[in-house]
Amino acid sequence: MSKFEGFRFIVSRATIVLVVGGLLVGCNGNTKAGKAGKTLKAPVAVKPKLDRSACDPSRAQMQTMDLNRDKKPDLWKFMAGGTLVCEVKDLNFDGRKDLYLHYQGGKLILEEMDLDFDGRVDISRVYKNGKLEREELDTNYDGKTDIWKYYQNKLLASVERDSTGNGRIDYWEHYRGGKLARVGRDKNGDGQPDEWDNSPGEGSGDPALTKPADATKPADATKPADATKPADATKPADAKPADAT
Repeated sequence: MSKFEGFRFIVSRATIVLVVGGLLVGCNGNTKAGKAGKTLKAPVAVKPKLDRSACDPSRAQMQTMDLNRDKKPDLWKFMAGGTLVCEVKDLNFDGRKDLYLHYQGGKLILEEMDLDFDGRVDISRVYKNGKLEREELDTNYDGKTDIWKYYQNKLLASVERDSTGNGRIDYWEHYRGGKLARVGRDKNGDGQPDEWDNSPGEGSGDPALTKPADATKPADATKPADATKPADATKPADAKPADAT
């Protein structure tokens, strides 16, 4: 073996030892961090990606319309096989697209809108079988979703919020029958609610949130049976001795 080959062999062996050692140290470090639980951070919120391919001019035939006759398009329609797949509108005629409507099989599946007319989508609504299923909102207009709303049978079911803007959910709302039932908050950043505030209202569907039957008004507590009029109190029985004459 030449000196060069011997040197290369030693370097290769050293590289393997360093890589394997690093993996072992990394695994041990992760295990310790997992046991401690204090250094772990909540995972970044991962939500289903919105499919905007229907509004791609390269994939569909585009038609334009000038609604206010300023010689600029205000309405864009995208057709595929003679069927409307996307519709885009400039609502305030400033030359920017503000509203996107996505269709599938003739049904609306996705609605997107720019609320502050800055050219970026601020709210998205996802539909399934003609019913609103999910909403995504950017309430501080920074280009990132910070509120997710979920619906069941046209009623609001739950809300998730990133209140700090770090991409991690730290606030939850649960609804029963469209009414707020409880609110959860993550205080330590681990991605789990640390406290829950229950709604005082009845009809939430959660045994922990409903009031016991008649808890505020005990049975007959305000009017004891015959308490105001004792039986025969004004006429004692046999008040007149027998054979007094």
